[in-house]
Amino acid sequence: MDLGFIFLAIALIGLVVFAVAQPFLERRSQRPRAVAGDESLAAERDRILASVRDLDFDHATGKITDEDYQPQRAALMARGAEVLKQLDTAGVVDETDAIEQAIAARRKVGAVAAAQPGVAAASHACPGCGVAVQANDRFCPGCGAALTRVCAHCAAPLAETDRFCGRCGTPVAVEAQS
Repeated sequence: MDLGFIFLAIALIGLVVFAVAQPFLERRSQRPRAVAGDESLAAERDRILASVRDLDFDHATGKITDEDYQPQRAALMARGAEVLKQLDTAGVVDETDAIEQAIAARRKVGAVAAAQPGVAAASHACPGCGVAVQANDRFCPGCGAALTRVCAHCAAPLAETDRFCGRCGTPVAVEAQS
């Protein structure tokens, strides 16, 4: 045998071994790494919720007896309460908390607009600052932002060329051109 042939065979075998081992190496590098701190607490909370849901389902289908179900559920609930306390002390904001805060802010804007004296019932709140504006206002009296036209009856947005509201059919007041 020739020495060049031996080196070529070894190189070819090395390439084959590398090609076969590559999927195994990629899986190891793509494994999720352990997350630290608040993210791991949120992941723990989600695991506990899934476990409780699975346990409840298994009990409802008869796979788990009452004697086994009660202590397992109590242990999961205790661990879940502990994790929730840790999340509260860490100040982690959940996605649902962010949504609730946005809803509360939106309701506050509506309450501010309704509480301003001398404003007609057909008014709405400026999306920028929350100040109540009349249906025919083009600019916010609070922040000066340009406003879209809205129907005086139902506060639906109107295009500049609309003569009737698309939602309720109310004629749009023609404004004097200056």
